[in-house]
Amino acid sequence: MNNNKTLFIIVGPTASGKTDVAFQLALQLKTEIISADSRQIYIELGVGANKPPADYLDTIPHHFINHVSIFEKYTAGDYGEEARDLMAQLFKHHDFLIMVGGSGLYIHSAIYGLDPIPSVPSHMRHYLETLLITEGLDHLVNMLQEKDPYAIQIVDTKNPPRVIRALEVCLYTGKPYSQFLSSFRKEHPIVPYNIVWLGILEERHILYERINRRVDKMVFRGLIEEARLWYPYNHLYALRSHGYQEFFPFFAGRYSSQKAIELVKRNTRRYAKRQYTWFRRYPVKWLPREQIVPYALSLL
Repeated sequence: MNNNKTLFIIVGPTASGKTDVAFQLALQLKTEIISADSRQIYIELGVGANKPPADYLDTIPHHFINHVSIFEKYTAGDYGEEARDLMAQLFKHHDFLIMVGGSGLYIHSAIYGLDPIPSVPSHMRHYLETLLITEGLDHLVNMLQEKDPYAIQIVDTKNPPRVIRALEVCLYTGKPYSQFLSSFRKEHPIVPYNIVWLGILEERHILYERINRRVDKMVFRGLIEEARLWYPYNHLYALRSHGYQEFFPFFAGRYSSQKAIELVKRNTRRYAKRQYTWFRRYPVKWLPREQIVPYALSLL
């Protein structure tokens, strides 16, 4: 363990203010920020990814923002390897670094690593994607329940790509998907730094109000127009997330723009709830937003 090097990991649900907190702490520590956000990493995504403002990016170096294209295959495993390499380089010049984001699998991959999951032929995914369209998500969830009951507890069953990923591994290998996730039972990081987990605690009704207001602001800034721009590419993994996917049925004439906006708000609130659930498995110190930076500085 390199006791002279400390990584602060700032987590919390979407719209809780992680970006601002990380920026303020980076200013105090005169260091750099490693983003752990599975949408901000994409170059083409703008309003819907809610990236840090330009003045933040100009003032403090932010890594893994606008890092890859939506047309590239990029996994949590790729992020983990690149993040560990980056930390090794940055810690040569800094005693402190800040990792911030709500993408739990990205953070887990960087800190604990991921067990290798077998590659699956594309025809298997195509079969399941067709089944999703014809039979619905509940049918795939029931299939996964039968193949791997434990996976139901750790896979987001409201997220079609996650369900398909787990199910395709089960079908192709003949083994439970959860068997390949032993890394989630690891108790010790694989990185040789002090790790300080800090989480932003927010009352639910206040957080939901923040989410609703943020979605309204994103719509005002052009979220619908951006989603329409990427509608021809809605099959891409990067676009299968809340904030984009809700508008695609609207463009197809299945419901109104107002319903799409309400669905974005609802799905974002649900995502925030799942984020809290995810990060409970880690040794996070949960504090109100305004206490995070003072508390972090008190540890130095």
